[in-house]
Amino acid sequence: MHTFSSSKCYRSGSVWVSALVVIVVVLVVAAVLTPIFNHPKGPGGFQSGVRSSTCQSNLHELGIALTTYCGDYDGVLPSSKIVSGSKRWNKADFLKFGTRIGYLPPRPFQGKPDTYLEVIYDYIKNKDIVFCPDDTVDQQDPNAFCSYWWKLAVDKAWYGDGCKAARRPEKDFAYTADQIILYEHRAFHMDNQPALWNQVRINVVYMDSHVKSIELKNATSGDPANCAANSDGEPMYFNYNFDANNSLADDKTPAKWVDPAVYGDKL
Repeated sequence: MHTFSSSKCYRSGSVWVSALVVIVVVLVVAAVLTPIFNHPKGPGGFQSGVRSSTCQSNLHELGIALTTYCGDYDGVLPSSKIVSGSKRWNKADFLKFGTRIGYLPPRPFQGKPDTYLEVIYDYIKNKDIVFCPDDTVDQQDPNAFCSYWWKLAVDKAWYGDGCKAARRPEKDFAYTADQIILYEHRAFHMDNQPALWNQVRINVVYMDSHVKSIELKNATSGDPANCAANSDGEPMYFNYNFDANNSLADDKTPAKWVDPAVYGDKL
């Protein structure tokens, strides 16, 4: 005679309940993730956000590489002086040093480096970090624009007062946490905007190697070829403090502009 087992029935019911719970959880997770992964690429999109985060990671690694380089060279920053050895700052040398890729890795027979990326290449752990993931530049062309440009004011300040020959160590730059040194030369993560206009958002790295996404509010075209005076705007020349009424360099000065040639750098 068959005997009914309540314990067996209970175990069978528990298995079914557990299975249903798992199925429900999977369906809920799928429902949440589907619209995220199907989000179109572009400003604010999931894919764009991932690439922007990768870009920020790249800039942070470059900032660390630069800091390490400075540590090995008595704290002295590289500058466009390496291009021609000129005793005065000039635009042509800077454009080569601060905006071009150069040969990566540098060629053994090349001699002196010509670009900042060639200078710090031995401190870069991964060549991929020198390129923004949204930059479609020909990475094998040494004369092509690199993704991240050297800040013009930092290079100009290296030469000292009057742009005469000098050696400008990193310690001479006051407020390193407020001094941009590398920036995306176009808004790669905002539909690849070709120019740095107001309200464009870009990633930048500061002298202390921390990275931030900033919105430009006093920008020019972002073309250093046109940058001849101190009034050309951010991010090439000025640092701008939007959160305080006073200069970062002097709390008693009612000015928001932080001109590296006057306030930010001890020249």
